[in-house]
Amino acid sequence: YFQSLQTFQPLFDLFRENPQHNFSIDDMAKKMKMGKESFVKKFAAGMNISPKKFFNRLRAVNAAQQLNTSNATIREISETFGFAN
Repeated sequence: YFQSLQTFQPLFDLFRENPQHNFSIDDMAKKMKMGKESFVKKFAAGMNISPKKFFNRLRAVNAAQQLNTSNATIREISETFGFAN
């Protein structure tokens, strides 16, 4: 598991730097310099979850943390993390 975390670190960095962007599988694969199918298979095998689900959950967890720890409005937080509704 930790090896997978290191392998996909460039992708995690990309999400941390751009939390509002809803990256496609194609975007993620390009960042990792992999083909789309290869990326999905390697990510799912290493992380035990699909890449899209993983990053949607990551965005939701980060948004929830902001709701609990900041004075920002729900609207501000949803915009920060790229949630339309």
